[in-house]
Amino acid sequence: MRRRHRIEINAGVVDGRLQAHWSHGRTVHARATIEALAARFLAALDELIDHCTTPGAGGWTPSDFPLARIGQQALDRLTA
Repeated sequence: MRRRHRIEINAGVVDGRLQAHWSHGRTVHARATIEALAARFLAALDELIDHCTTPGAGGWTPSDFPLARIGQQALDRLTA
């Protein structure tokens, strides 16, 4: 089956764990290139996890309350 993009990443959560399958054209990208890209992807995920688990980090955004039709400033006032 032909890919729509030069690199495809299909990911999902299975049994509580993130799984990602990387597909690429072997004549376009060397395996080492994809492995380096995947390592950078994992490092970025680690940084995101570190940030999200830091006490005081995070907060609410309007997307957390789609039915409220509220902006960020109003939400900040409500949650202060």
